Amino acid sequence: MAQGCQTLKIALLGVLLCVSVAEAASDPLLTHPVFSRQQQSLRQDILRIIEQVRSDHRVGIEFENLDPDDIDQTQISLREAAPKDYGRVYRFLLLLQEELNKYPPNFLRPAQLESIYLVKSLFREDKNAQGIYDYRHKIIFFDFARQYGGEMAQRHNIHHEFFHVIDTNSFYWQEKVGWEELNASDFEYVRKGKVHVDPEPNQANYFAPTRKGFVTYYAMMSPYEDKAEVFACLFVRSQSRLIQRWAAKDDILQKKISYLKQFLNIYTDGTINEDYFTRLWAASER
Repeated sequence: MAQGCQTLKIALLGVLLCVSVAEAASDPLLTHPVFSRQQQSLRQDILRIIEQVRSDHRVGIEFENLDPDDIDQTQISLREAAPKDYGRVYRFLLLLQEELNKYPPNFLRPAQLESIYLVKSLFREDKNAQGIYDYRHKIIFFDFARQYGGEMAQRHNIHHEFFHVIDTNSFYWQEKVGWEELNASDFEYVRKGKVHVDPEPNQANYFAPTRKGFVTYYAMMSPYEDKAEVFACLFVRSQSRLIQRWAAKDDILQKKISYLKQFLNIYTDGTINEDYFTRLWAASER
């Protein structure tokens, strides 16, 4: 572990041990004997961050006492966080807040997203999932434990699901045509099933997916996943740099990046432009 991470861990531990008696007394759950002192403190810190996110982004976050009526149980299965999971919930929540803060105010509009559920053992039918956007109920489910320790994968997945929110609720995407036409004429999205990986390497970018125009193999599933994968890369610094290098030798990928940036500029009334990303990466190391 890097020295900076060790320092942060020590600092966080100091915070976790500073819950006031008044706060504990105000919440009967915190005085329940099943909760250890550290779990009580963690839960209070989780609630503080949730309230801050609600204030900054006007979206709620739930991690306990989830309402099964809000879940399509024929498609989605999950488990609630237990007190022993609060450390992981807290760390995921810190990361989630950091990624949300990369967006301008009012990026996630209340009519598009009702709530975010932090859960574990998340599945869609028989397939495990890091995240799911349930557009019928306007809820994002994030599995805080699925990629635990894989910070970059978690950051990427957060933005991937947020894009599904704005994509599903944007008339621009419903009216705009042309995304599939950006691909090579012989390419067809898999839609269902598994992506068959071409044994030949990508001739333009050796470590890229074998097909030009794609940032991951999962992007080959559908136009919706393709767009979400490119979008997610744009908001994770190391991935943004990588796909920009790929795009220098991949005209299809360059067109997809330009397409998404044009949409973001329209969606945010000009707020997200090239200068926005320049300022973002000047202020953020991730």
